[in-house]
Amino acid sequence: MIKSKRVGTTWTAQRVLCICTAIVMYIIPEIDGSDIETVSSTFSSEEIEHILKLHNVGRDSVVPPAANMKSMVWDKAVEVTAQYWASNCEWRHGNVISRESHLYQSRIGQNLYAVAGTTRPRVDDIMKGWYSEEKEWYDHTSNTCQEGRMCGHYKQAVWWNSYLIGCGIILCHSGSRNAFEDYDGPWYFVVCNYFPGGNIKGQLPYVSGTPCSLCTQDTLNSGDCVSGLCLTKHECSLFPDRCAWKSGCEWAITCYNQGTPTYENCSCICTEKWSGTDCREEKCPKPIKCANGRPYNFDSCRCECGEYFTGHHCEKPLLSKMGDSGRDNPKICTVPGMRRLCDYHLVGTTELVRHMFCPQLCGGVSAVPDYNSPKENFLELISSCRLNN
Repeated sequence: MIKSKRVGTTWTAQRVLCICTAIVMYIIPEIDGSDIETVSSTFSSEEIEHILKLHNVGRDSVVPPAANMKSMVWDKAVEVTAQYWASNCEWRHGNVISRESHLYQSRIGQNLYAVAGTTRPRVDDIMKGWYSEEKEWYDHTSNTCQEGRMCGHYKQAVWWNSYLIGCGIILCHSGSRNAFEDYDGPWYFVVCNYFPGGNIKGQLPYVSGTPCSLCTQDTLNSGDCVSGLCLTKHECSLFPDRCAWKSGCEWAITCYNQGTPTYENCSCICTEKWSGTDCREEKCPKPIKCANGRPYNFDSCRCECGEYFTGHHCEKPLLSKMGDSGRDNPKICTVPGMRRLCDYHLVGTTELVRHMFCPQLCGGVSAVPDYNSPKENFLELISSCRLNN
C-alpha cells in the first residue's frame, strides 16, 4: 500500500498533499495567456453542482453562525483560470488571467489538492480535505488554528465575501516530484479559485451573528437570504426567481434550516424536519429512533412500521404476517441451517424483516448474519442449505 501524505496529518488510503493560501495574483507577462478563453473545466456538470452545493452548505453551517456570509455561484471566468493553471501540472500557487477578463488585476483566492495515482478523486474527498477536517481545528473566536494543523483551505472556503467559484482538474503525467517527494508517477491535480480572494492574514473569515442579519449592509447584496446566506445582485441577475427584487413579492424572503424561498407564492419550501412561513418551527421536537430500519415520518411524528412490524418504535414483529399465517412451514423450517434465514431483506430494498419464513423457529433468535437473497430464490437457498449441512 502506498503510504499517503498530507500537510499537517497522515492518511492511509491514498497519497494526498494539500496546500492553501490566498494571494494577490496578476497576469504573468512572460506567459502567453491568449488561448486561455478556449479552456474548459474537466469537471462534469454533476461534479460542478456538487462542488457548489458542498461549499454553500458548509458556509451555512459555520460555527458560530455568520451574519454576513454570501451565497456562492459558479463562474465561467473563474473556472477558466483554475483549469488553465491546473493544466500546467505545476504544484504551486498561481494564475494566468487574460487582460480582457473582469478578473484581471483582482485578488483571487486558491485551494490546491493533489492525489497520486490514476483514480479520479471524488468531490466529497476533496471537500473533506479542505473543509470538514480543518473546521474542527479552527477557532473563530481567537481566529487561530490548532498547533501543527492548517486551516487555510477552510478559511478560504467560508470567506464571507468570496461569492464566485470555479474549479479545474487534470490527470498529470509530469511534475509529481514537486507534489510528492518520493513518488514519480501519474497524479491528479485539482485547483479551485475564488473571487474575491479571502484568507487574509489577521482578518476573521466572517462576522458572527444571526444569519443574514448584515446582508443589507453590503451594496453588492440584493437583500435576499436563502438558507442562511446573503444573495448577491449578481446571483439574482443569473437566477431571478430566487430573489424578491426580481419577483412580485413585496419583501425579500428569508428561509432558515436549509429552506428554499419560492417567489411564486412568496413563501418558503421547508425541509422535512421543519415547517412555518420561514422554516423555523420544528415539526417533531423529540423525534425517536425507529427499530428494524423503519423510517420516521416528520409529518405525523411517528415511526412508519409498514406491514411486518408494530409498536411505538416498530420494535415488535407481526408474526401473523410471516411464515404460513404465523406458523412455520414444516417442509421448510425443519431443514437444518434454516436459522441462517431468520433475518431477510425484502426484495429490492434494504428493509430487514426478521422471522420472515419461520416465525416460530426464529422467534427467540437474536441478531444473526443477514442472508441477502430474493424471496423467489428461496427454494434454491433450501437446496444450498441441504448441501452445506
